[in-house]
Amino acid sequence: MFGFLRLFSRKKEEKRGREIRVSIQELSQLWLPYNKSFVLPEEGSRSEKKELKSGVESVQAFFSQSIIQEFYEPYRLYFENQGAKDGFIALLHFLDNVKNEPSVRGVKEGGGGDQFFAFGELLSKVSLGEHSVDVARAMLDLLEESYRDYKNLIPKALIASFGHDIGKASVVIESGAYGKGDHPILSANKVAEIFAGREPKWLNEVLNAIRMHHFPKITDQFASLLKKADLQARAMEAAARSKEFKIRQWDEWFDSKEFLGILLPEINVLQPGNKWKALSFGSVVYFQPDFLYESLRAFAKGKGVIEPMLLRVLEKQDALKKLVESLRNGGLISDEVREPYWGRHFFIRTPNNQKRLFLVPIRIDAFELLPHMIEKRKEGYLREIDGVIPD
Repeated sequence: MFGFLRLFSRKKEEKRGREIRVSIQELSQLWLPYNKSFVLPEEGSRSEKKELKSGVESVQAFFSQSIIQEFYEPYRLYFENQGAKDGFIALLHFLDNVKNEPSVRGVKEGGGGDQFFAFGELLSKVSLGEHSVDVARAMLDLLEESYRDYKNLIPKALIASFGHDIGKASVVIESGAYGKGDHPILSANKVAEIFAGREPKWLNEVLNAIRMHHFPKITDQFASLLKKADLQARAMEAAARSKEFKIRQWDEWFDSKEFLGILLPEINVLQPGNKWKALSFGSVVYFQPDFLYESLRAFAKGKGVIEPMLLRVLEKQDALKKLVESLRNGGLISDEVREPYWGRHFFIRTPNNQKRLFLVPIRIDAFELLPHMIEKRKEGYLREIDGVIPD
């Protein structure tokens, strides 16, 4: 199973089945107000708890003993030694007060919300507290996969996970005290306030990761992990609430031949205003990236697949890179674009002018139609094109 399904299979030594005793002086001011709903967790493995967590039930006692056991007590010394304990407890306290608010805002007609396409309505039912826990679990798994000395990074990772979306809380949005902008900026500003006067030395790295976790392109490894954990959590949450869609590995659902088959009808089709989605010239078919992206989304939807890279338009470039990688592995991408690139600019030339466009070139012999039959479709403007020249 691929990375994000490992949310349910961490090592036994991390499952922490032992009895945990938490200092009353340290935590009573936070969890005692909620002791009416306090329930001791049943003994069992972490993977068993995660399987229960994958259902649609909301987190009813967010700042409960089970949260302390899972995310604080095993790493207490790391938090203390790095000067992050008090701020982390305060962050959990703040999140406990807003845990039942939605984790997706602005759900629009058609199910879109936070640019989540058709899954926005499903994800709007996921609370802020539940999503934060899901991201934290995903982040711990990714951290272990990515770093040799990952345990020292756990406080940093958990603060980023539990703080990454708190800017969606109505108290933050409505106060106006944390600036204007999208929730990543508001979240970072609120986390900075919570840690004021007790900042661990790496807090700025956490704040930057929170600000960037929706960026289309991220070069910082830690921020990239937060973005990936967020998407993996969203995919799991959507799958848990959907009867039609499931999470599957890319290689399990993507078939190059079948995908090219759905592209074929649009090649050399002229649209109003001399627009086109794909045109052939010589031994290559040149595709508009947006057409490839929308076709890939439709392809995944038709197969009942939830693919994290296709959940939001923000990950469009990542999805196109993965698509081109798969086609290149099958020898289907023109030599005009070599690794690690997924497309390039070309000049589309006619006798009267030329246009510069970013395109993805696919070999014409990859399609199940003879090249001359594809060429015969051309009409009007497409017949005038006398050159496609790499920039």
